[in-house]
Amino acid sequence: MPISILSQISSVESSIYTLTNQISDKKRDVEKLKTTLRSLESYFELFVHSQKIVSEPELTNRTWHGELATEFSQFRYDEIVRSYSAIRMKQLHSHMEAIENKIRELNNQMNHLENSVRSKRFILDRLQKERREAYF
Repeated sequence: MPISILSQISSVESSIYTLTNQISDKKRDVEKLKTTLRSLESYFELFVHSQKIVSEPELTNRTWHGELATEFSQFRYDEIVRSYSAIRMKQLHSHMEAIENKIRELNNQMNHLENSVRSKRFILDRLQKERREAYF
């Protein structure tokens, strides 16, 4: 039996092993990202529901009024409420999108790796058939 077939079989088996490990690593990464995304979504919801706190207490004639109250209300809206909304929309939302994109990217990479494993297994089957035929 030619040694080249044995070395080819060994090489293909090694490649399959490496590819399978890469798939496992990427699956773990996807699970970690999904867990992180779920946590971030929970924080996002909490953040949205807590937005009313930023504008409390409501200023009325019974609580505080006058020029300083008007300036404070304007500041609260212009600075605090807008900043709060910007954090929610720009930072939290963009991080969630980035995680979702990374999950998609990893899934695509896993599909590619799985296709490579299938191809390598096909090659391995062919080489093993050649090896068996060499014995007979």
